[in-house]
Amino acid sequence: MGASLGDIIKIGQKLEVTVWLSDGADEEELVFPSYVKDWDPQQDLALIDPAPARQDQIIRAFLQPGAVVGMVADSPQGRAILYPALHRYQEGRLQGYWLKISNETQREIIQRRRHARVATMIPIQAELLDSQTHLPKSAAIRGKTHDLSGGGVRFASPQPFGKGYELRLRLALQSGDITLIGRVVYQAVNPNRFATSDDRYITAVEFLELTPTQERLLVNECFRRELESKNRENRR
Repeated sequence: MGASLGDIIKIGQKLEVTVWLSDGADEEELVFPSYVKDWDPQQDLALIDPAPARQDQIIRAFLQPGAVVGMVADSPQGRAILYPALHRYQEGRLQGYWLKISNETQREIIQRRRHARVATMIPIQAELLDSQTHLPKSAAIRGKTHDLSGGGVRFASPQPFGKGYELRLRLALQSGDITLIGRVVYQAVNPNRFATSDDRYITAVEFLELTPTQERLLVNECFRRELESKNRENRR
């Protein structure tokens, strides 16, 4: 997770919380502001209190055991993305939700969010790899993504790539460039009648042999861009 939780989580800290009701393609989600009401560093537990309180019944319907939760917290190191698990709901004066924030919950929820796809346009470079040497055998082709997930990407480019071929991909994420290996699972002519010579072909690629760090960066990127899209919609 980079910085320690103690550097990120502070009592009184403002948060932006997202809860996904399911892991399917048509999943429901709820986004709400919150803040850290209490913090137990010994057990990596944070007590959050949703605001405004009038949403409490809606939030409680989403925040059930096993819920998939994403949380954005501003820290001195920058915006931190965390994936806690619901520990329990607390009644009384310190009413709120205790969330467990640990390396285990990060790994579990990143796995559960791995195939959640988000429409986004990111610069991408693709190089065709030799099947024997696994070295590039063509110059890099530049394109733009159509959508991205922690498990794959769909992008438009001026040249086609055959199904089954392996590619070396370079994606310009907000957190920095990332280089990945993937296999083409789908190739077609762009059906958009306004497509130009620069985006004539659509290629879908599944990522191969991702490291835990790469997987986390991809899932974080999708989550971050989801929030940005929702915030833009809310400002309209």
